[in-house]
Order: sequence, then structure tokens, then C-alpha cells
Amino acid sequence: MHRSMFLSALLASVLTATPVTANTAAGTLNGTHWQAQSYLVGQSSTAALAAGGNPIYTAPMPAYSGVVALSLAYGSGTYSCTGTLLPDRQSIVTAAHCAIGSPGITAFFYGGNNPDTNALTSPAATAVAVSQIIINPNYSGQVVDQNDIAVLRLSQVAPAFAVSYGLYGGDDLTERGYNMAGYGLGSTVGGAGGYNGGAGLLRQGDNRYDYRVGDSDFGGQLIAALRADTPGTAPIDGLYLSDFDNGVAANDASCAVAASFGLGGGKYCNLGTGATEVGVAPGDSGSAQAERGDRRDQAVDE
Repeated sequence: MHRSMFLSALLASVLTATPVTANTAAGTLNGTHWQAQSYLVGQSSTAALAAGGNPIYTAPMPAYSGVVALSLAYGSGTYSCTGTLLPDRQSIVTAAHCAIGSPGITAFFYGGNNPDTNALTSPAATAVAVSQIIINPNYSGQVVDQNDIAVLRLSQVAPAFAVSYGLYGGDDLTERGYNMAGYGLGSTVGGAGGYNGGAGLLRQGDNRYDYRVGDSDFGGQLIAALRADTPGTAPIDGLYLSDFDNGVAANDASCAVAASFGLGGGKYCNLGTGATEVGVAPGDSGSAQAERGDRRDQAVDE
């Protein structure tokens, strides 16, 4: 069984048990300050349930059993990212920045029913070594790069309990909702408190792709404005923007950016997906995002 997914190359990895500063890019766009950084989690706690975490963020099995925790062994330490099992059952897709430098990588699969299990440390998880790293040859290594994708080949087929996922084949994600899942840093407070917990617990939540950086409505001006702040050669026109609205108009960053170009309406302005709205945190890099349809009610299975 596999489910149709599309992937987002996320910005940050984490040093196991110790948060590290994520790579960032920032600037001012028509008077609106922006920053590309992984630091958001959920509106409330995504910590272990035993520590008061909100159960709405737990990932039911077996649906999420093909989302894997990746342990990356470098000389400077061991870091973690997230990856997703593909239909051939021996390939994992993740972010290229997680695999650059050819570290020793181990994938940890967990398919049990205890949401407080740390897949990076628990004997209940199944460890499979990565034997080959294939990085998108167009990846530049820059912070903002739509080619930040890699495929990891496992040394053996994935455990039988793990669900695999197909890649989304559509050509426009504008206004489409998605569900994301990852093993990144959690939070005991949520919201503006950011991440203050450890990595290794699988958590999930929802968001929406508001619009594409290269959307024709902007006439190339959004690309030019972003490039003025973050000079580089990597293509960015295919990147989609999501924000963390959490029901508050003042937090509707996608609306504010569009308004600075004289644009508005439902395509650009909305108040989010409700209590389950999430953003990513360090360690969620490489995580999958499941296509959920225009109103998050049209999950695609294959």
C-alpha cells in the first residue's frame, strides 16, 4: 500500500538531543520583514503525551509508518532529519542538505502504537543502514533552493509494516492543503514559544500552500524582491509559500506579502487550518507533506 505525497525540502537539521541554529535567509520585502527559518511547531504542545503534549498532533499508525527518522553521523557529531519511504520500498526521499558530505546514515522505522516512542533511541524501532546517497545534481547548497532533494538507497528492503508513499504528480499546489509529519524538535508550549523539546517523536499537523514564488500574478516582482535580499543562483520560482496563521489575521504573513504587491482575496489571505495548524522545526528537514485537496478533505490514495 502506498499513498500519494508531495515533498518539501525543509531548512534545518538538528544535533541529536541538542538544538543547533538553523540555516536562515531574511530580508525586507516591500516593507514587510521576512525570514526563512525552521522554528515553528504547533499551536499547543507537541511534547510527549506523558509530559502534557496535545494528542491531536500524534501520528496514527500504520498510516505514518513510512515516515522515518534519519540519524546522520558526521565527524562533528550525530544529527537527525526526516525521510519518506518510496514505493520501491528501498528508497527514501529527503532533503539534500541532510545528506551533503556523504555522512553515515541510518533510517529508523517505527510502526507501533505508542506515540511517545523516540524512534532514534528506542529498541522498538527498526534500524536500516543507507548504502547509497543520490543528491539532486542541480542542488546548489544555498539556503533557498527548490532543488534541495536527495534519495537514499537502503541496504535492504524496508520492514514489512512500513507504508510507502508515491510522489504527487500535479502541476499546481496553490491553495492546496497538506498534512506534514516529522521527527523534529518538539515544544512544551507551542505557538510563539517555538521548539524547546527534543527530537525523535513523530508528530503531524496541517497547513496550506498559499501561492508560488513564481506566480504570474506577481509578474516576476516577488522573485526579484527575494533575490535582492538573498543573492544566489538557485532557482526559486517553483517554491511555494506557507505561513503559520493560527486563526489570527495579524499572523497572516502570506496576505501581508501579497498586499505589498497590491494583491488580495482568498488565494492570498486566510486564517489557517485550525487547531492542527503546524510549521516545521529543526529535524523535520526532508519530511513529506501529504496532499489533502483544496479544503484538506481530499486525501489522494494510490
